[in-house]
Amino acid sequence: MAKNEQLSVIGNSAIRIDALEKVTGKAVFCTDIDLPGMLHAKVLRSPHPHAKIVSIDTSKAEQLTGVRCIITGKDVHHPQWGFLIWDQSILANDIVRCVGDPVAAVAADSEDIAEKAIELIEVKYEQLPAIFDAEESMSTNPRVVVHPELSSYKVGMQFAKLDPDRPNVCNHFKIRKGDVEKSFREADLVMENRFSTVKINHCNAEPPVTIAQPDPDGGLTVWVGKSLLWHTKRDLERIFDIQSDKLRMIQPYVGGSFGGKGATREEPIVVLLS
Repeated sequence: MAKNEQLSVIGNSAIRIDALEKVTGKAVFCTDIDLPGMLHAKVLRSPHPHAKIVSIDTSKAEQLTGVRCIITGKDVHHPQWGFLIWDQSILANDIVRCVGDPVAAVAADSEDIAEKAIELIEVKYEQLPAIFDAEESMSTNPRVVVHPELSSYKVGMQFAKLDPDRPNVCNHFKIRKGDVEKSFREADLVMENRFSTVKINHCNAEPPVTIAQPDPDGGLTVWVGKSLLWHTKRDLERIFDIQSDKLRMIQPYVGGSFGGKGATREEPIVVLLS
């Protein structure tokens, strides 16, 4: 039998069906979509790692010409969600738990107007003790408990396991294979050391983008550049109590993910604004 005679892919050069569109610049990504009358959204995020929201004043932003909608935590009456544990809210309502936690969102006629409106929103915080050391956070007696109600949260993934002895651990996943102690006893050499690695972050060319358009029949169409489209669809159906056949999800080309566009992130904010 001649080499690769029976094989159509393995051992052969396969032409990517999207190659021509991408190399010629004709491929449409989420950032390229511009719908008629489309508004632009911006999110105000917490500058503090841990703080109580004392007050939010949106009056100045509301007076800005071109601002169509402003939402804060008081407008959120929807269930929490999350990838492993359902611990996330659309907008922080009382407590912010990290730098970048979403506090308010604006929809306006242009991106510049939305950005200006965000700058006009005044938030007063009462800073709370924060925790920055991973090992201390994972301990049985951490100085700060990030989610005091963690044990009452629903589990989103079947394999996610809370650790009752460590209140800041959202998933304790054990892998056991073979007899580890026997392997150590029989090894010619056992080396023990402490290893650490640097922080990493996803670096994709296209930033996360979501576009939401309410449909005349009461449904909703959402464009997202995600790697796990089904996961976000499931979350949005549950968060907003939308029937599956009323939520249409469209996935254009995705400008890189590397794991950073899997879980639901900004999509509920955009849907709520729409």
